[in-house]
Amino acid sequence: MITREIVLNMTAMIAAFIAMCYLGIVVSKIGGSIGMMLRFLILGIFLAVFVHAGFELATAFGFIDDSFSKTITAVLLTLGSVSFIAGGSIGARSF
Repeated sequence: MITREIVLNMTAMIAAFIAMCYLGIVVSKIGGSIGMMLRFLILGIFLAVFVHAGFELATAFGFIDDSFSKTITAVLLTLGSVSFIAGGSIGARSF
């Protein structure tokens, strides 16, 4: 049975994937330290959303336990924050 949770997580994965692809194309044209900064920001935002939605989807289908999904959420939030710090550090040194 397809629930609202499944549809929302699939939509989040598709949207995050499309955003990563488009922004990846843009970043490859920018290059330099600004491009590197944007790569870390994209990683921190969209990759974390994509992976998180995937784990939530697996939880909705019953493939993994809800407590494991919460652990993954904490790890993804940490990785996203570290990516923001790295991107901000590169950006601060560039200006």
